[in-house]
Formats: sequence, C-alpha cells, structure tokens
Amino acid sequence: MSQMLSPQEISERVTSIVSEVLSLDDPPGLDLDLRKDLNADSLDLLTLFMTLEDEFGGSIPEDEVESISTVGDIIDYINGRLAAEQPES
Repeated sequence: MSQMLSPQEISERVTSIVSEVLSLDDPPGLDLDLRKDLNADSLDLLTLFMTLEDEFGGSIPEDEVESISTVGDIIDYINGRLAAEQPES
C-alpha cells in the first residue's frame, strides 16, 4: 500500500469488505466471530482473505488465517503487518 492508513481507516475498510463479502446488511461488530456469528464458510473466508490481500497488499499466511477468528482480529493483524512494513524514521 503506497500511503500509510490510520487505524480508523483500516477498521472502516475491513468492516466494509467483511460486510460486502458476507452480504451483511450492517457493518459487523469487531468482536463477532467470522464462522460462528457471521456464518462464514470456507469459501466465504477464502474470498474474504483474497479480497483483503488485494486491498492491503501482500499475502496472509495460512497459519495466520487459522488464528484469525473475529473481525477485530483481522483489523489487528493488518494494523500490525502494515506497521511492521513502515520504514523506521
């Protein structure tokens, strides 16, 4: 990603993507479980993570995907990854 996004912008983009991919009427809460609360199946999750990779660049390793349960987990992961990619000033 060419510009640094604020945590708020990342949160908004992630919740928008989750809503779109899972066909939700309202933005999901950050503590909602993707599988249990939002009824995402394996194809939904594959589509979701591919869309997130396209939006934020890079790839999300499979072991990381397995550790992500909630919408908040996705946001935390992306915030952490993008912060780690920023050069130190």
